[in-house]
Amino acid sequence: MFDPELVVYNAGTDILDGEGRLKISPDGIANRDEKVFRFARERTIPIVMLTSGGYMKSSARVIADSMINLSKKCLIDMGKNAT
Repeated sequence: MFDPELVVYNAGTDILDGEGRLKISPDGIANRDEKVFRFARERTIPIVMLTSGGYMKSSARVIADSMINLSKKCLIDMGKNAT
């Protein structure tokens, strides 16, 4: 039985196409993040997201776009001043 009290999510972007062998697209990163956050949200489990890996300058944009996607899907609250 898997019943965590907290999810610590290592959300590395070193799996992006151009970084390593996995060649995951930016949309793939957003989909991955959404699945993890949806899992935690549906079970009311607190989640800590740690960004890691990803050594291209474009990784920052991929992470930001994923956060915006999570906010639009109401999986995170970025506050009233976030766009």
